[in-house]
Amino acid sequence: GDALRAVHAFAERRAAETGRAVLEVEATVRELGRSLDALDDLGRGLSPALQKAAEAVGATPLVARFEDVDVERAGAVEARLGPLVEALVVDDAYDAAEAWPEDAPAHVWLIDERAARERVEHAGGVTEGEGVAGFLAQFGDAWRLTRPPESPVVGRAARAARRATLEIA
Repeated sequence: GDALRAVHAFAERRAAETGRAVLEVEATVRELGRSLDALDDLGRGLSPALQKAAEAVGATPLVARFEDVDVERAGAVEARLGPLVEALVVDDAYDAAEAWPEDAPAHVWLIDERAARERVEHAGGVTEGEGVAGFLAQFGDAWRLTRPPESPVVGRAARAARRATLEIA
């Protein structure tokens, strides 16, 4: 009697522990799936909402110009770009602003073709503020400090390396 009840109670506890462990593993798998989906979105250069808006105004993602950056330079390039990692290259910022869809993201960086070419040309060069804990750039009276990300998404090679890490996890 008592031994059987003890074995039954033990089995119920183990079943509950196993159930919780299964739920944790399922949550981790879902999170990894979301991370892989986000990497795929970044491979296209923009979030789906920003991609739709870019198509509406005839813009292209600035980050698409850095697809061939090798994995060793990807973090430095991404830090150098800072918020421009989600910028759109447009022929004319005023025209793009006038055509910007109502349902598009409320905030976007627009960059013209000449400035985009300069970003690409100087992406691998000496950064301003070398020796600091990242890339330091001055914009008028303000300064931006951007550290290279641990898992850069600029460049096909960096995303492939991140994907491999996530798939192994």
